[in-house]
Amino acid sequence: MSAYFYNNETPDYVKSSKNINHITSDSLMNIAYLTNYTNSEISNKNPLDYISEFDKNPNFEQVINSHLLPKQIIQWSRMDEMPANALDQFIEIRIEKIIKVLENKILNITFDIRDERANKENQ
Repeated sequence: MSAYFYNNETPDYVKSSKNINHITSDSLMNIAYLTNYTNSEISNKNPLDYISEFDKNPNFEQVINSHLLPKQIIQWSRMDEMPANALDQFIEIRIEKIIKVLENKILNITFDIRDERANKENQ
């Protein structure tokens, strides 16, 4: 599976962090359901650019929460800077948020969380 970019070109911000992040941009945790219009507007743009535009909407933090997105993306956008491993941080935090919601909604089920990346690093 590969990431979908509107004109099939990988954006520079993805290329520049290719060997820094351990998780790739085509991770299931990096997917958002968007309208075709919104996707075409943000595709191939650095997230800092389009997040700063969205942040002008007073309801944007509610949207971030409803999509289980880390609030750090707003902070990074406001600082106009992302850490080198921003994708890893984003996905790890989003995974934690999703797991927490699942645990709260699916009662009487024990979750066994396995970090395959950590398992590979420890071998």
